[in-house]
Amino acid sequence: MQMLDRVTLCCVDCVNHDLALAALDQCVQKCSFARALFVTDRTIAFDGIDTVRIPTLDSRDAYSHFVIKELGRCIDTDFVLLIQWDGYVLNGEAWSDEFLDYDYIGAKWPWHRDGHTVGNGGFSLRSKRLLDALRDPHVAAFPLEDEAICRTYRSYLEARHGIRFAPESVADRFSFEASPFSSVPFGFHGLFNFWMFFQKADLAVFLEMATPAILGSVQCLQLAKNYAELGRHEEATMVLRRIVAAHPVEGEATQLLARLNGEATAAISPGKPVGRNERCPCGSGKRYKECHGRLEHGAR
Repeated sequence: MQMLDRVTLCCVDCVNHDLALAALDQCVQKCSFARALFVTDRTIAFDGIDTVRIPTLDSRDAYSHFVIKELGRCIDTDFVLLIQWDGYVLNGEAWSDEFLDYDYIGAKWPWHRDGHTVGNGGFSLRSKRLLDALRDPHVAAFPLEDEAICRTYRSYLEARHGIRFAPESVADRFSFEASPFSSVPFGFHGLFNFWMFFQKADLAVFLEMATPAILGSVQCLQLAKNYAELGRHEEATMVLRRIVAAHPVEGEATQLLARLNGEATAAISPGKPVGRNERCPCGSGKRYKECHGRLEHGAR
């Protein structure tokens, strides 16, 4: 097990408490952190995880403000691995001490082309130095905390505080969200990626904890589509039934569920499970065994 004695594991969540704890637990099963911390609005007892109680954060803006301006007060190590309920450590063996050479690492955003592409905050490593720098009054507008740090104020943080953002090559080894990878990174973010490592039993547990808001999200529908495109129709049906139960007017989910049940002309070819030598459905152009199929071997 990787020993990360300079890193605090942390999740800030006042909405999806059970899912947040599950994500924290996944991380502590794969790495040994200096401390594991759940920052939330409840007092929760969980072995190996400390709770810091805060007033309820009930909006995206409130979360962003806390992470940028207040999180540093909770962290007394050199770094924090900040996760959300839909992102956690996937492959502990992919950890590299080179990650500690930077003040911020997150999965890259492939849709940007200006060099400020690193990155996603849902699974991100941040230095205490960065957390202290973010208290600068100049950092004042942040509806999305990761975009504020990595795009809006990135140039200022680099010039004024000497903050170091990881290059894409390092970020790719650290985490993924919307990009293919050549080897399994340290972690990931994104509900739509759960198909890569959730089997039926894992998926059933998740669906029991998923709130109506999660079930009604674009990401949850995309998860169902990903299962369907892989020919994993039982998992796709499990997700779609929960979506439709929570949101009966969700037309796209209802239609896809009907197709999978044979109640309408199939618009998605049922196909067969992706073969190891076939192209990966993620669109990378690689063979499945060389891309996301690698997750079937040793990266649970």
